[in-house]
Amino acid sequence: MAQIEDVRINGKMMGEYVGKIARMVGKVNRVVDRSAVFTTSDGMTISVTLLPDAKITDTIVEFVGQVVNDTTLKMLAVYNMGDDEDLLSVVDQTVELIHKPQFSNMFY
Repeated sequence: MAQIEDVRINGKMMGEYVGKIARMVGKVNRVVDRSAVFTTSDGMTISVTLLPDAKITDTIVEFVGQVVNDTTLKMLAVYNMGDDEDLLSVVDQTVELIHKPQFSNMFY
């Protein structure tokens, strides 16, 4: 299986990664049919287009998907991460550090 190149981002970074594969951690607010309303680690509300077989069992998840536009992600995979919302601030701080030029060589 080929390795997929992706990057960890938060909601405010989505516009910079349109067409790219990204990882986003956040809170699933609700699921309706094949769409999830999702709050990203930095508090933005976006829409995630789900795969038909998506197994979302936790409130906090990591989605891997293609960024469609600045408010939509098309899911490729989902990883359930529990229900502890305190995780979101830690994730967001980490994402911000990853994108600082002085630290980028440590992560990519």
